[in-house]
Amino acid sequence: MKLNFPSIPERITYLLDGRKTYPWALSIGISKGSMESVMKLGGMLGGDALSAIGRCENARIDWLLDGRGAPYSVDCATSDDGAAELLQDLLEEHWNITIVTDGQRIALVLHQPGSFDVKDRKDDNGVQQYRTIEYSIIEVIVGHIGRRTMELVRSRTKQGVSLVAATADVVTQIERGRMGTWRLLQAPEAVLQDAEQIGSRHRIFSQFNQQELFPASKEEAILLDHYRAMGPENRVAINQITTSMAEYGKAADLKGKASS
Repeated sequence: MKLNFPSIPERITYLLDGRKTYPWALSIGISKGSMESVMKLGGMLGGDALSAIGRCENARIDWLLDGRGAPYSVDCATSDDGAAELLQDLLEEHWNITIVTDGQRIALVLHQPGSFDVKDRKDDNGVQQYRTIEYSIIEVIVGHIGRRTMELVRSRTKQGVSLVAATADVVTQIERGRMGTWRLLQAPEAVLQDAEQIGSRHRIFSQFNQQELFPASKEEAILLDHYRAMGPENRVAINQITTSMAEYGKAADLKGKASS
């Protein structure tokens, strides 16, 4: 399902996901007046406000401004080597790593504490004061995650690696950039809140190799992506059509072999 939020206030409301606008804005360093000018008067978000929302929600600035692409930042790897390189670069810093899997696909969610300063009120002498905003820095890697990437994850188990068994819908939402910091880490039923810490001998490192599960071609990857986005009724129809086409193809092959 394509997200359709024509205006900035609608996109901010989507990010809020039930949270109250002004307490949320103040918590990330945006004044009530600045937020009111956007939500009620059609004003634009300033650079500092955009930066704060991008950082604290893992939101994409392009999407905030004009609705292009996915709401949240995700690194989608097209190969296991690509995923491993992304992860290797990140592992130069200390991250908490969580493996999110539905038993068929894997998403890696990395997070660590971060902070930035925002302008606050001036003191009695007119000197500008600043306030520190603490937030969670997040990186999400999805796509073709296989043996090489998982070996890198295994090498970090002493520093802390966790596992979450999720539904197929949750993994799809993460893959599509539709699940940000709030839903992953902070909401009352956040995806990562029940993460289980695992060791290097956990079966996921020896039994799960997503490289073998992924399609062999770009065309198959596109078809699989479309299929996952369909509702149950459409999936049944597609299954019936593809089964009929496959049976017809096999029958034609057998007929060709018999006549040759």
